[in-house]
Amino acid sequence: MTENLIKGIKQIKERDTYSSGGFKQDLGFGVSPVVITIDLQKSMSDPDAPRASNNINEVVANTNEVIKMAREAGIPIIHVRANRLNDPEKTDLKIGRYKERNGGLESRDDDQSEFHNDLDVRENDLILEKGNPSAFHGTQLQPILTSNEIDTAIITGCNASGCVRATTVDAVQDGFKTVIIPECITDRTEEQVAMALVDFDLKYADIMSMDEIIEHMDSAVLAD
Repeated sequence: MTENLIKGIKQIKERDTYSSGGFKQDLGFGVSPVVITIDLQKSMSDPDAPRASNNINEVVANTNEVIKMAREAGIPIIHVRANRLNDPEKTDLKIGRYKERNGGLESRDDDQSEFHNDLDVRENDLILEKGNPSAFHGTQLQPILTSNEIDTAIITGCNASGCVRATTVDAVQDGFKTVIIPECITDRTEEQVAMALVDFDLKYADIMSMDEIIEHMDSAVLAD
């Protein structure tokens, strides 16, 4: 499916409506990237949870491959997770800020905010917790990236139409080059992923396949 998605995106970008508006430009890859995982948590793999993602286990496995190469290239890893899942009485969902039924929260196990069992999280990785869709809103992510002279955010995780989208838009607004890997993002349906990818590539981010990202990181390792 990924190859077809990328092909479809390129076809859309070739349409006169978009090309005449300057949408064909790529942001390019900077010299100091970071890999950011978004909400790859146990709740996303629970088929009964409202946030459950379509192919979360595959996405986690793909993300681990990217993380592995990033470690070899000396690229930092940041894991971001939603911290509002375990206490429905304190969650911002309780006051109706987002269109989600609160009952879905009240029935969850206490460990639903924990990272997916298979996600490669290590002691030296940075872990941030967020209370809103964007990993930048209400967190120290932006100053952390800026103080470490990071210029490129490689974003993975879920869901594409929600937290990944919000994080991607904020990354661009904060001046970072942004890269999305189709094999490393997911949502409740394939259609939501496809729609998000089109918007990302037209306006907010470069779309690079997992093979392209790994090749780029591998080149960085060889250069050192």
